[in-house]
Amino acid sequence: MRQKNVMRERLRSEEEYTLSVRRMIEPESVFGQIKNNRRFRRFLLRGLPKVGLEVGWLCLAQSA
Repeated sequence: MRQKNVMRERLRSEEEYTLSVRRMIEPESVFGQIKNNRRFRRFLLRGLPKVGLEVGWLCLAQSA
């Protein structure tokens, strides 16, 4: 409960609120582009190391 109150107080300042809104919006577009434009809906490989590679490939393709 204490953490909630601390964050509530921080978000009352205009600068902190602006930063938190930017953080919510910025990554969302990248994930939307990967899902929509690249038609990526699920991982093809199983296991954490292989999924890590697949995410790496997606990130490389996204940045190109």
